[in-house]
Amino acid sequence: MATLNVAFHVPEWVVVGLAAVVAGSCSVPPRNAGVLPAQPSAVVPAQPTCPPADTTRYIIGGDSRNDSAHVAPWAFTEAKARCAAAFFFLGDMELTPKWDATFQQKIEALKPVPFYPTIGNHEVVIFGTQTNVARQSERWLDPDQIDENIAHFSERFLQAPNAPLSRARLRAQVAYSANVQAVHWISLDNVSQAGFGREQLAWLEADLKAATNDPVKRWIVIGMHNALYDNGITSHAMGDPKEHNAPSEQAAAIRDSKRALDLFKKYRVALIVASHEHLYAKLDPLKSAGIPSYITGGMGAPLKSPELPNTKAQHHILQLDVTSAGLTVTPIWFDAPQSVSTGDDDDDKVLRLRSRHPRTP
Repeated sequence: MATLNVAFHVPEWVVVGLAAVVAGSCSVPPRNAGVLPAQPSAVVPAQPTCPPADTTRYIIGGDSRNDSAHVAPWAFTEAKARCAAAFFFLGDMELTPKWDATFQQKIEALKPVPFYPTIGNHEVVIFGTQTNVARQSERWLDPDQIDENIAHFSERFLQAPNAPLSRARLRAQVAYSANVQAVHWISLDNVSQAGFGREQLAWLEADLKAATNDPVKRWIVIGMHNALYDNGITSHAMGDPKEHNAPSEQAAAIRDSKRALDLFKKYRVALIVASHEHLYAKLDPLKSAGIPSYITGGMGAPLKSPELPNTKAQHHILQLDVTSAGLTVTPIWFDAPQSVSTGDDDDDKVLRLRSRHPRTP
């Protein structure tokens, strides 16, 4: 018997309507109080200044999404005012990849600062949710949609002439590296599937080895969207049980996370940064093989509420200052009304909306 395959493209009005419901957040005055990191960072001058001549500066941030507090424009202005050599973005530009062209317009204000983005779950699937049942539903509605979203991300954001990079040759994944003055930046993809995958890990080791053997010595910095498994702060990371992946996929994500950390330690990675959770946290080095590690998901997405222990739920970016002697990471706080989540994790809200309002062809 013949089989009929039909692909349904989700109408834009459906995306807009559901996104408006999912993006439930409220604005509150700036929260200067809260749980500070165990090791407080340096005090940042009130007015942005450029770094000393022997220092190269970078700005890092992630999770803009439904940026009702307008943090992203502020972040890009700060990057230019602080004379950043590059802006490293850790994923989730908009609530849905259907709106990524809007973010593309926002980064025009960042020029001429090079922009190096990492892919997030909201760039991969229409409503951003990582849950396995939702991904299967989206595959059924439009079998090519996820691959198309990944391709569109690459075309929009990885072609800038002022941000040269070396792309990993991977199918339906986005990983790359770039020599950006004093830093060798590696952007990994742990959202297009439930981990990194064997091929990406092989590419990662080859790239780390080449960077370590490069006669021009640079500090190696790793960026990814989901934080590594068992990071000591949040389970909303690789291997997250709430994302309802099949047991085999969850096990693969945990295994990949541990393998990646082994490689980071072997090749003396200097810094690991991730986002996904909407907060600031400096991770316990004992959880990351002694490598300084941060979660920085504060560029406009609704902040985690209530705050997790040893975190701060306030919009922010990270300032990374690099010299021949080492690296210094300092949070730069957004001192204006904040966008705070009004309930459970937004991705979980999406799943519940879908379960209450199932779509039929």
